Amino acid sequence: MTIPASRVLPHPWDLHIDQCRGLRCVWCKTTLSGDRMPAGTAESIHQHGSYRRVVTFRLFSCPDCPAEPTP
Repeated sequence: MTIPASRVLPHPWDLHIDQCRGLRCVWCKTTLSGDRMPAGTAESIHQHGSYRRVVTFRLFSCPDCPAEPTP
């Protein structure tokens, strides 16, 4: 029996700024409207000396993109 692997969200550095802002789909990059669906969160960690800053992005997908990748 084969269990499909779930999608792994990309690192924020690999995303377009509009994807990080929740304006574009995280998977297909289409512009989102009010029917967007939560896809998860991604974190970007910045270290400068002893100062550590974590930025969390809420990512969204369009209703047409499946939650699981197709084989």
